[in-house]
Amino acid sequence: MGERGQGTTRQRKDGRWEALLQVDGRRVSVYAETKPEVKAKLKQLRKDAITKGGFVENHKLFELLDKWIEVDGHNWKPSTRAGNLRYIAEIKETVENIALTKITPLWIASFYAKFKDTPRKALKLHQILHRVFNLALQWEWLFRNPASRVRPKYEQKEKILWTPQQTREFLIKTKNDDWWPLFSFSLFTGLRTAEVAGLERGDLDEESQTIKVNRTLHKVAGEWITGSPKTKAGKRIVHLEKTAREALERQRTLVTKWKEECGAGWLESNRIFTNRSGGPLACTTADHALARLCKQLDLPVLSMHDLRHMNASLAIEAGAPLSQVSKHLGHANVSITASVYVRALGDSKIVSEALSKVLAGD
Repeated sequence: MGERGQGTTRQRKDGRWEALLQVDGRRVSVYAETKPEVKAKLKQLRKDAITKGGFVENHKLFELLDKWIEVDGHNWKPSTRAGNLRYIAEIKETVENIALTKITPLWIASFYAKFKDTPRKALKLHQILHRVFNLALQWEWLFRNPASRVRPKYEQKEKILWTPQQTREFLIKTKNDDWWPLFSFSLFTGLRTAEVAGLERGDLDEESQTIKVNRTLHKVAGEWITGSPKTKAGKRIVHLEKTAREALERQRTLVTKWKEECGAGWLESNRIFTNRSGGPLACTTADHALARLCKQLDLPVLSMHDLRHMNASLAIEAGAPLSQVSKHLGHANVSITASVYVRALGDSKIVSEALSKVLAGD
């Protein structure tokens, strides 16, 4: 069997080899006595289909990108949509509207070279192009994916996280800071920042000491958008150990104080974590506050998302099963958790208790 759009080969009962290729909805066959011979004929058949009009040559790159938005865009979450549209615009601004059949691996490599100083962006653009060229294969606009043979170089720098001792130092020395409830809660639950921002009072079950993760809240193009978690597994129930519960109690006290200070200017909502006027919690504001505290304590500067990494890494190091850490984080599958936390290599309660143990210094 071959790749979709590439054709297939098989040996017939009479001993001959047959190659099959779908061309404009028709199955075209060629025959040979040996497999190498029929593969050579199939390769020529693919070339002939392009040069002789077997595929419509006037399909162009921008048309493919627009068609992707049309057929798949309705499935994108707001943040994903904003990102995809931004990268599509970048592609259109950087290259000409070339015919798909003229796009070669060399053309792809030259395109990536334009972003040699921003390797992460190059990788994102590669992911976009690889995806849309796969769609072109499905729609029989192309025989092969020209991006499958070329990938921009990108080495993610290993993030320096806190040690357990540094983490305990942070929790102790920031205890009286107004940001402590948010940072300690995020550290001990491993929730994404948008998930924390979307938590409402009705999600908390004090009797079972759990909280439901049902929604996200983040800012997209200047507008606050409420959405669902990143994956189906993102909808989950997370156990709250004692530090996380203390953080929620402290947050309630803070909200009461802020509400009194704001008076009529307070923005009423059911959200657990807000800014000082009751508005949505902005990730950038929290990141800046966390960086400030890190610098004051001479600790490696972390972001809110790094606290999520800390949660998983420390739990794994403390012995929490990888499968349960994956569920705790809301990952779609264990392989994602393993790939992200390979350096660190039940239920949510097991994870939070393991984390609590390692940070207590036991």
